[in-house]
Amino acid sequence: MGTVSITQAEKLYWLGRYAERAYTLTGLLARYYDRMLDADADAYREYCMRLGIPDIYRDKTDFLCRILGDAGSQASIAYALGQANINAMLLRDRLATETASYIQSACNAVPQDFQESVSITLRNVTGLLLAFWGAVDDLILADDVRDFIKAGKYTERVDLYTRFELGEPSLGAAKRRLSRSLAHIDDAGVCKDLADMLTEGRSVTTRQIDEGIIDMLQ
Repeated sequence: MGTVSITQAEKLYWLGRYAERAYTLTGLLARYYDRMLDADADAYREYCMRLGIPDIYRDKTDFLCRILGDAGSQASIAYALGQANINAMLLRDRLATETASYIQSACNAVPQDFQESVSITLRNVTGLLLAFWGAVDDLILADDVRDFIKAGKYTERVDLYTRFELGEPSLGAAKRRLSRSLAHIDDAGVCKDLADMLTEGRSVTTRQIDEGIIDMLQ
């Protein structure tokens, strides 16, 4: 694992997962928001079903406010950003300062009262998270640090793309990128079978990947 400790590796992995969760769900929420505006006010119910969360919302307005800004709800974008920010702060010595700052800025871009439009909020969060991923590629010089973040990123992407049935070529590309990330960090070949399954396009659960990562770190 190079210069990365086990504790740091876990935090890097979860930084990648939470940042990607916020990014992908922001994009998906934008699609569902358009549907809710156009013709299907109850489209958020499908979003809940695909994400596997209970539909506890009074209407689309309640859904949008809480799924975006309720930091106490594990299903919300605010929660994912908050968890990513906690990990980024703990890893500040391994991340370039600018890299971590994009996560903090994304947290600040989600208002609690939603006086701004939902579209503006989604666009701002998306832009800041894209800047974060660009900084991961360009500013983090240690390959092992970057690879653990990307292993988390693509684990989350595979999970969400599967839940929302995004299909090919997007899901296949995410699986191949996850396979490459696992190969880069798995010096002992503990996750080789998982990586091969992903490369071949076979079904792999998030639980299998998490368990593989845990085994690799032991």
